[in-house]
Amino acid sequence: MSGKIRRFSSIGIIGAGRLGCSLALGLIEEKYNLTAVSSSNSKVKKILEKVSTSTVVFSDPQEVIDASEIIFFTTKDDSISLLINSLSIPREKFLIHCSGSLSLNVLEKNKSGFKIGNFHPIQTFPNITSQKNLRNIYFSIDSSDSDLENWLKKVAISFNSDVIKIPHQNKDLYHAICVLNCALLVSLIGHSSKLWSNIGINSETGIKITLPMIKTTLQSILDFGSFEALSGPLIRGDLETIKRNITVLGEHSEYSKKIYILLSSMALDMDSSKFNLSKEKFGQIKQILQLND
Repeated sequence: MSGKIRRFSSIGIIGAGRLGCSLALGLIEEKYNLTAVSSSNSKVKKILEKVSTSTVVFSDPQEVIDASEIIFFTTKDDSISLLINSLSIPREKFLIHCSGSLSLNVLEKNKSGFKIGNFHPIQTFPNITSQKNLRNIYFSIDSSDSDLENWLKKVAISFNSDVIKIPHQNKDLYHAICVLNCALLVSLIGHSSKLWSNIGINSETGIKITLPMIKTTLQSILDFGSFEALSGPLIRGDLETIKRNITVLGEHSEYSKKIYILLSSMALDMDSSKFNLSKEKFGQIKQILQLND
């Protein structure tokens, strides 16, 4: 390889889990030259061989290195460095990891000066065929090589997606923000759904009941901003309702009570000047939360 990336440069993916397999399917749909994928999952092998006759699924990651010019590492964060140092990788290869928390340095095998990049989709992939989730999103992109960075931008654009660049020193905070807005949002909804059992409704039905409200809330954030999407007793200043909420949650789950108080306090801190409440009422709400904390 001459060191330049062409439209049809050969691409490999090491680690075909939910992200890796979805990325593979997305690249195939966009007519990229995906030549090799490593996976021990027979289901992944069957799916990829069904949609592409030119993509070979190997069990050995070294075979992906040997068959590809550009290699995406979509394994767990903790295994990337170990994997890099276990493989024989010619210096002319382009190496890309898809972690949101790791810097480029994780790909620098013995500081060998590889052309390296980061391609992190700010998205969640619930299964191995979630390639549609690559579209109309944001990607965080970085690279030590301008040609590779421009190529990664083109890949994102081919998915009709936008690109941002996060400074290296802010990667940990960036990823923590993503976790708060995705995995821990799921955790909050999952935790809340268990409370339905206390009124004779199972958690699966509880999620179905609240899902339209959740969707409307998210759409309101998109349309009007996070503060304008706030609703409920806090924004209305319903002191007695807030007290009853805290009391009943405490009766069923001290953990739920603490979550309610913490999130309510965070809501009050969003922008107190926008609350259409008197200073007295605002102070009373804060006092209720502090007394029950």
